[in-house]
Amino acid sequence: MVGSGKKGTGVETAAQMLSGLDKDNRDRVLEIISKKDPQMAEIIKLNLVQIDDLIKMTISMLQDFMKEVSLGDLALALKFADKNTVNFFCDNLSKSMALEIRETVEEKKVQKKIAEEAYQKVMDKVRQLVDSEKIILKKDSDQYV
Repeated sequence: MVGSGKKGTGVETAAQMLSGLDKDNRDRVLEIISKKDPQMAEIIKLNLVQIDDLIKMTISMLQDFMKEVSLGDLALALKFADKNTVNFFCDNLSKSMALEIRETVEEKKVQKKIAEEAYQKVMDKVRQLVDSEKIILKKDSDQYV
């Protein structure tokens, strides 16, 4: 079924390709698609894995996720996240981890390129974990019972 976002469709392939782009280029491509086919752009957006989707993880998934990524990379990646996403991590991790995240997100100045590289590393790991079903980011998934 084309356009449903199911495995093997062009939508999934497009979303995977866009996920590999940095945020500015991804947004630019989605804007171009939206001008030609707004419905398709929305379907692709729904299939993109973005950092703010991480708030959909369970605590168990979060614990497994933290074993796979460095706290430093995560903190830098969270510079691009919504405040709710930053709060999710800070509320569910140890006080020392939360402090490091908050200091990095709110106070630490780094070159944008370095933060983007950290973001890409984190999101590559997220996609790998989603593909292997170690984390599930869609609450309406049939993988929940």
